[in-house]
Amino acid sequence: MVKVGMDLESMNNKFCNNDSRANNIIKSICFDSGARAEMQKGIEFLYGPKLMTLGTDKNGNNVEILVDFPRFMNNPVEDLESLLPIEYDDEGRSVFNKEPNLNGLFPNKDLVKKLNELKV
Repeated sequence: MVKVGMDLESMNNKFCNNDSRANNIIKSICFDSGARAEMQKGIEFLYGPKLMTLGTDKNGNNVEILVDFPRFMNNPVEDLESLLPIEYDDEGRSVFNKEPNLNGLFPNKDLVKKLNELKV
């Protein structure tokens, strides 16, 4: 997937305005520069730890968190509780019993802190 994705421009050239697709239901598949830029960003997340913007805080500043998709994908899930350790109080409301790192997805173990920084 990464190998194919890294060659977005040749993929675009192969499918965009290609006469051999004349008999296909979708005649042309073209990625504009914005789409290619977004695909490139997605591919960069597959390489290793990268900052991701969760949203903004009450002052309008970006709230970012470090995510590590390769570590998450290469770390088999033992059970659901290991992914998101939640306990429930007497009224059935969920509470985190420890900071979740979602099996390595959030290596700094700061998900709850970052979520609390977001504008409500």
